Amino acid sequence: MSDFGQHLENELSVTGKVIAGAPSAIWNEISNDWQNDKGKLAERGLISAGIGFAATVALRRSPVVAGLIGTGLLAVQGIRGLVATGQLFGDAWDANTAAERDAVAKSADAGIGKEGALWAETLPGMIAGGGLAKYAANRSALLESIGTKFTIGAEFPARKLPGMERLMYRAPGSFALPEDIVAADGRVDALKLSDILAEKTPWKGVEAARSVNISDAAVSQMRATTALPGTAEDVNLGFYDKPGRILFHTHEPAWGPRPSKFDIESTDSLGIIQSGEKTAFYSGHLRQLISSGDRNPPLRALILDKGQQRAFVVDSLLKNDAWTDAVPKYVDYSKATEMLKGLDLSKVSESIGSLPASTADNFTNIADLLPDLEIAMPRPLFR
Repeated sequence: MSDFGQHLENELSVTGKVIAGAPSAIWNEISNDWQNDKGKLAERGLISAGIGFAATVALRRSPVVAGLIGTGLLAVQGIRGLVATGQLFGDAWDANTAAERDAVAKSADAGIGKEGALWAETLPGMIAGGGLAKYAANRSALLESIGTKFTIGAEFPARKLPGMERLMYRAPGSFALPEDIVAADGRVDALKLSDILAEKTPWKGVEAARSVNISDAAVSQMRATTALPGTAEDVNLGFYDKPGRILFHTHEPAWGPRPSKFDIESTDSLGIIQSGEKTAFYSGHLRQLISSGDRNPPLRALILDKGQQRAFVVDSLLKNDAWTDAVPKYVDYSKATEMLKGLDLSKVSESIGSLPASTADNFTNIADLLPDLEIAMPRPLFR
């Protein structure tokens, strides 16, 4: 046999022995810890549970940071694995006898046993700690506040990193839109789109946002990004809205879907807000802000209450840095839904403003009007 053939046989033989011996090496290491060092097992369990608890409190609404940390850990583990593999192949190269091969395989299995046992002994604690954190955070204002501060201080800036915008259109939870969302003349079925987005983005205690690509060539197809969570009162995608896209996010049902000044300034043409059974379709002001620096956007939104089959328009202006009073202008519900099914994104404000007034009496008493009035009346400027 040639020298190379001998070396190759050595490598294959040792590799086979390592693979065959790895499961028992891991089990033997775990058994040894259980029989001889229960204190170490308990310590590892408590530490891993604490890590799982703390990580979940901080990261449960910070998917980008969690992904970056996970990628970093995998990279470190991958490098360690490559180094160990290189060491194994180097030692096996000249292991020409059965005894030498057994010794190399035994040494490698010893390392695999320690590494595998460490993961097996710590992973249950991390999972348990994470589960406890989810339960506790939903019932503790302090833990919720910690998570909120982390989301604002670390997650929102991380979403601005290069490449994140494109990644969000392919990340788990993103999805392609049906072809019939856009007609041949470029008009958008905003009503159907809002139904799809509302179904896929239910309220979970904090606002969540998606960017929806309709015709921006920077994204290869009509897609919605994964839903990015925020806080109870704010959400930030990390990148600007653009022509050919639609901005969608949720509001707490108790607040209603009225857009804030920030919402309007962050939206290029059409924005959609879902709040309970009510949906707001509003005209964005980002293009004017960029071109002229105008920071006094008008508010024009169509509020659709699909449960009550009711629609009204809210028009308001900024005066002395506050919204002026606005009274709901009730419009024909069927005309409003018809308009939304074929909306020209370049004429969102004009389309909403041209809706005819409602001629139907959908109210049995004044109490029916109160939720609509609450949406229309002025709120804090940035809500």
